[in-house]
Amino acid sequence: MNANDTTTIHYTGRKNKLNDELVVWEGRADWGDKGWFIGFEMDRDGVKSLHTKMFYFTKSDAMHDLTEPMFDEFKEHYVTKLKREKAEADAEAERLREGLRSIRSYVMSDKFHNDTTVQVGDIITRIQEIL
Repeated sequence: MNANDTTTIHYTGRKNKLNDELVVWEGRADWGDKGWFIGFEMDRDGVKSLHTKMFYFTKSDAMHDLTEPMFDEFKEHYVTKLKREKAEADAEAERLREGLRSIRSYVMSDKFHNDTTVQVGDIITRIQEIL
């Protein structure tokens, strides 16, 4: 089934192992009915194309089926991606927290017990080391 007169494409951010993205788009079916398609946008050697999996007469039906079991592979891939991104963000946050603890330890050290002035350059150098 081909989608003719394709207009609006909604990207889901969900991709398979070949980096094809799951998309929903509006268009006209071969038999002439206008509706919504679920399929994949494939990019092979810089040539993008839409490959239909399902046709729906309403956008709400198409959006509903994005959560159906036929897309479990995409959901699993998407969840795995989110977990990886969260782990990376958590690791970065912890690295920054450790850097802030290091700066706090530095300014609270015995070096500043009698003279509480801190050189801005020292702090900037330590911040640059963290980043």
